[in-house]
Amino acid sequence: MGGVWLERNMSEMLTHMFSLASNPRASVFHVDAVYARKCVMFMLRSLIGGLLGERAQIAAAKEICLVIVKQMNMLGMTLFLFLWLLCPA
Repeated sequence: MGGVWLERNMSEMLTHMFSLASNPRASVFHVDAVYARKCVMFMLRSLIGGLLGERAQIAAAKEICLVIVKQMNMLGMTLFLFLWLLCPA
């Protein structure tokens, strides 16, 4: 596994890392959530900053944005469904 593998599997790797960091079971306490975020930041810096060239880093930044938007959309839909169930019209 190197830079070429990372470029090919960037989306899956990012989705997996963010899902691990955002899993409520992974962070029972606030301190656990802080350390999980720090670990994700370390992995992103070392993998993307260390293994990829400039163009691949730009592509990775775009991919990070897409994964974050996808996760936000999932959370927004969950919140919408919760509110809909809580206050039916």
